Amino acid sequence: MVAALYGGGLCPSTTLPELLFRIRRSDILTPFWFAPSCFWKGGFAVINQPFLRRHAPAKRLEHSASCPVFISTYDTVAGRTVVHREGDTAAVVAASCAIPRLFQPVHLGGVPHVDGGYDDLLALASCGRAERVLSVDLHTQGLEGPRGNMLASMDAARRASGARLEGCTRLQFRGVPFVGPTSMASAGPLAYEAGRRAMREALLLRRSRWGGEAIVAVAVALVEAGADRGPVGASARASLG
Repeated sequence: MVAALYGGGLCPSTTLPELLFRIRRSDILTPFWFAPSCFWKGGFAVINQPFLRRHAPAKRLEHSASCPVFISTYDTVAGRTVVHREGDTAAVVAASCAIPRLFQPVHLGGVPHVDGGYDDLLALASCGRAERVLSVDLHTQGLEGPRGNMLASMDAARRASGARLEGCTRLQFRGVPFVGPTSMASAGPLAYEAGRRAMREALLLRRSRWGGEAIVAVAVALVEAGADRGPVGASARASLG
């Protein structure tokens, strides 16, 4: 969703966060108890599309003004990852958010699609081997445990297949507070500012060392300032791998 809004032209320092901080749960999903049929169609909730239809500056991916936007989904019929470079923005984004068995699949071209992370958890399907890539992992609570193990196994499988990205740097943000549709107004500004500052610190640390595959782990210490100043993120520290 953020990629589609930013690519469509919303400013990351003003209009984009202002819109995100207004998001409510009803803007994003409809639980199965309000849409009982979705339970029988493969999910407990429905990803809503009207919010993006109202607010996305580019109604189609190929019309993105700020930068090209590529979004991955998983074709459940063909059993493969599909990288969308064009198409209806709201529908493609909704499909990319449809975590299997949690959300109802979204039909694209008459075919049910789910979250591209089903087979492209690292979100690198749209990248060429020779490209310079900055991959960001914001699932800060999942760097260890089952999700961390899944990332490691997918990394190993990708390297074994020869799909090694020569200029890929992965940022793993640790300490950014979790936010969702029910906490965007309260925790959103703090997480957004902390993430922005951590990204700036990480880019400075890595600027002279691009090339090869590496992981940069950024630990973000959060400090909530007084009401007159708003929330800020303290300095980040990174370990280069």
